[in-house]
Amino acid sequence: EVKEPGAKLAITLDEHGNLEEELLFDTLEAKLGNDENLREVRDDHTRIEKLMQEVLGTLEDIQRLGHARRNLLKAIKVARAHFSREESKTFPLAEEILGEETLLELGVELQKRRQK
Repeated sequence: EVKEPGAKLAITLDEHGNLEEELLFDTLEAKLGNDENLREVRDDHTRIEKLMQEVLGTLEDIQRLGHARRNLLKAIKVARAHFSREESKTFPLAEEILGEETLLELGVELQKRRQK
């Protein structure tokens, strides 16, 4: 009930976070320096990762299934807010700061890494 969807979600979110951190956030940070929006989305990644680790760790103890379920739902809620923040703030900022050519280059690199 929790283990399989939790494991799949953890893998997907981990891949999302790593690619985004390395490609987009690092590139934006090089241009912007210490930006509040970038701190927030990076913090989201950290929070989601910790929640998912806790979800998967507590599944070993069937007594804590309710706790794992609650943390899985928290992780989903944080991820949804994170994606919303990216769509409303981070991606428009990236378009403005990085420009079309850089974004296309990042998109090509993203596709290469996903195919590995």
